[in-house]
Amino acid sequence: MLKGKFSLQTFILLLFLIVTFGLYGGIKDSGGDLIPEQAAYDVLFYELDLSIDPENKTIAGSLLARVEIVETIDSLIFDLKNNYIIDSVLFKEPESDFLNVTYNFFQGQIRIFIPISVSPEDIIIVKIFYNGSPRESQYPPWDSGFVWDQTTQGGHWIGVACEDEGADIWWPCKDHPSDEPDSMALHFTVPQPLTCVSNGKFLGSVENGEETTTFNWFISTSINNYNVSLYIAEYSLIEEDYFSVNGETIPFRFWVLPESYDAAVNVLPVFLSEFNFLEAVCGPFPFGTDKHGFAHAPYWGMEHQTIIAYGNNFDVNSWGMDYIHYHELAHEW
Repeated sequence: MLKGKFSLQTFILLLFLIVTFGLYGGIKDSGGDLIPEQAAYDVLFYELDLSIDPENKTIAGSLLARVEIVETIDSLIFDLKNNYIIDSVLFKEPESDFLNVTYNFFQGQIRIFIPISVSPEDIIIVKIFYNGSPRESQYPPWDSGFVWDQTTQGGHWIGVACEDEGADIWWPCKDHPSDEPDSMALHFTVPQPLTCVSNGKFLGSVENGEETTTFNWFISTSINNYNVSLYIAEYSLIEEDYFSVNGETIPFRFWVLPESYDAAVNVLPVFLSEFNFLEAVCGPFPFGTDKHGFAHAPYWGMEHQTIIAYGNNFDVNSWGMDYIHYHELAHEW
């Protein structure tokens, strides 16, 4: 196992970073009291399937949600910002076929009318098809939205951050931190030769024969909506394994722009040392069954679960740490 020595100053810096960065931002529109229609169901699973068009800065696709009824209701309400078009909504019970259902979309809420009587503990499934132009972040990650940037080589470099306003800036969801899905599937289709990196385990990619590739990911643990993210660029992948304090091997994966590959390789031992320290202090990494991933991002940083954003230019300070990676990694616990 990798060993590291850290001073009291290092630990104090860690606490300072967690507290300081955790305090920024104003009042958000996520959270607060749940409306009755949302308190009456519990999300078990999401499946997000999107095509991303970097040239036109648009997204299109679907969100499937499997939910358990908690209190008797006649409609489900999902959150989604108003800059999208809802194409259709489907409904089914677990052993039945999908059917079209009625809905309305008003002031950031999709109300889906349930076509059958439901009772507590019933499981139902809805699928929402939508498209539109996501809000563009002006100051990521503090300002929520998509980041449509370019690399120094002129290629697309894309990210999304929604810690301020929640995931409903880009996909329909129950936008409340009290309800996390048990797991989530992600499918992102992008133009070739771009790579799309996301949370959880990589399940492979499919070339679609139309100069696009679909990248498939699966999150095997619960996740807060705002932590779901993506990164798109012509990435190179650095692979390493870490031996956890619980005896398991955790995949270390670093997706980096090719022009920064050597710098990323050189800083990797620092990242591993920081990981070692946090496991020693906080216990085993909570998401080791998926990975510890970090992606070279077009903004400073963000603690997206199992795929943290990293944009600190591989700077190591006088204490031998990269404090952006250190800070974002600490959020994982």
